[in-house]
This record gives sequence, structure tokens and C-alpha cells, in this order.
Amino acid sequence: MPIQVPKLPYARIKQYASGFLEKYHPGEKIPIPIEQIIDVKLGINIIPIPGLIDFHVEAYTWSDLKNIVVDKFFYDKQPRRYRFTLAHELGHIVLHSEILKSAKVNSIDAYLDFVNSITDDERRWTEWQADCFAGLVLVPVRPLELKLREAQRMAASEGLPPGDLIARGYMADWISDFFEVSRQVIETRLVYESFWSKIECGKGA
Repeated sequence: MPIQVPKLPYARIKQYASGFLEKYHPGEKIPIPIEQIIDVKLGINIIPIPGLIDFHVEAYTWSDLKNIVVDKFFYDKQPRRYRFTLAHELGHIVLHSEILKSAKVNSIDAYLDFVNSITDDERRWTEWQADCFAGLVLVPVRPLELKLREAQRMAASEGLPPGDLIARGYMADWISDFFEVSRQVIETRLVYESFWSKIECGKGA
């Protein structure tokens, strides 16, 4: 039986992420302690496995929704990528729980069989939705807006016009350190919240 991937718009994913943070991390203290939330508050096991990336897989979630398997290199050596990967898998648990439960995944082979059983379009939808959820959870709107304003002042003090591409990179790098995510995550969040376009129009964030 083919799976039915919900075609959730960004605004709906934003509601899910906001509701999740309100329940499990009220107050929005940054950086979001995603590992602690998953491990302690949700009781989900995080299992680092060497060589998972050899299968072109960074992480996957078991169908019991109680185990997240992640590549050990990211776990040990790339903390920001690891944090986003955990949040991405959490996105699958929150948004796609019924799909996961029906997939019968409890090993890398079972996961690869499941991935090969769905269409490219279905996979794109699920991955995009999980990415959006991860970004929204790790970089909530209000702290991002406040930090961007601070970054604008810093860029201005360096003589960088806010709309300049160099200034954008400078600001995104600085903001990424605060949230402990990659620059790409910050740039994506700023685009999705239309903060860059507001700066270009001279409205600030």
C-alpha cells in the first residue's frame, strides 16, 4: 500500500514547531538543547553508529519512534551538523509518525528498503518538511529577529551596508554561532521569514 505523505505548507510546519517548543522548551533559552530534549524529555535513544554515512545516510529513526541512529563521525566531530540531524529526525517523528510506524524500520537494511519503496516526490516532501521543522526548532523566530537586529548594528559599525552580500555573510556567520547551527541554516531561516527582504526595503528585521 503506497504511503500518503501529507503536503504540509511551511506555515503549518511552523505551528508544529512552535507547539513543540512551548511544550518541551518554554522560554526559548538558546541554544536549544536538542539532544537533551530528545534523550531526557522524550526518552528517545540516540545511537551513534560508525560508517553509517557509507550508505549515504546521516541518520534514521526506527519505526518504534524510540531510537534515532546517527553516524558516529557527526556525533563525535561535527556538533552543529549533529544537532541539525537530530532535529531533522525529530521532525520526522513529529510530522510523519504514522509513516514511520508503518515502515517497519529497525536496521539500516530495513531503512534502505523503505527509502527505495517510496517515490522521489514523496521523499522530497518528507525531507523538506523535516528540514523546515529542524530549522524552526533550532532557530525560533523571535530570538532570530532579535539577534539579526544586533548583527545589523555590528555590521553597520564595521561600515557594511545591511543589504550588502558581504554584510549578509558576516551577519549569518555571527548569528550561527549564537544558535550553534551552520551558516546555511541561518541563511535559510532568514529567507523563509523574509527578514532579508525587509532589510533591503529599509524596514529592519
